[in-house]
Amino acid sequence: MSDDNVNYARCAKFAEHNILCNQTYLVNTLLKNDKWQDLQDCLYNMYTYTLKVHTDTIKVPENQFFEMSDGISEKLRLLCIDKEALLRADDRDRLNTIQKDIAKLDEELDRFENAPCQEKEILEWWLIPFWLSEKLIAKGETVLRAYDCNWWGRTDHKRAVPLDAVIRNIKQELDKDI
Repeated sequence: MSDDNVNYARCAKFAEHNILCNQTYLVNTLLKNDKWQDLQDCLYNMYTYTLKVHTDTIKVPENQFFEMSDGISEKLRLLCIDKEALLRADDRDRLNTIQKDIAKLDEELDRFENAPCQEKEILEWWLIPFWLSEKLIAKGETVLRAYDCNWWGRTDHKRAVPLDAVIRNIKQELDKDI
């Protein structure tokens, strides 16, 4: 048996035990219900943001986008504190350096604030255990947590679940931990 077949078999077994069932109709009905606004806070990574980095354009999942944006804001806040201290100390050389750094971070923050946002097209909703929802959220996948359930929103239904790259990746990470 080839390595690919063994890996597929292991991922298939993993998916069989952890991706419980397709509940697309149920979740779509819940989302169309009047309580849709109540479920907004229960949706993770429903959007992707498009950022230009040098000459490349990258799509960033919602959770990673906000982590990056918050990191820039925090750096900016700390530099502003340093700037105030340098103004009091009358250290012009370091002050000029910090002002240039602040300008760069302001520019970067503007890029984040103006980044176009796009809602993901969810094609299937799969019932999953909580621990797997944590891993999927960390990887930028869409997850709905409501009514004491966790559903993974798949954007690719062309491949079987065990062939999904994120599932294979999680399975490989789990195998490394053993």
